[in-house]
Amino acid sequence: MTDPDRIEAALAAIPTPVAALTVAKGNERNGMTVSWFAPVSKDPPLLMVAVRNDRYTRKLIEEARYFVVNVYA
Repeated sequence: MTDPDRIEAALAAIPTPVAALTVAKGNERNGMTVSWFAPVSKDPPLLMVAVRNDRYTRKLIEEARYFVVNVYA
């Protein structure tokens, strides 16, 4: 059995930078903070983000077919 305190300490050690996802389609623009994102591949450069299905941002991403993730120090 795993010690819950050790699990909590391990999860707390994972860096969680602040990021904002922005998207634009025509005159519509939107942005949201992102708490779940991770690199997937270097070649080609791919990044995974988690956006709920019912978010307005997701609708714009599906229509625009691209977005930007801004990672802040």
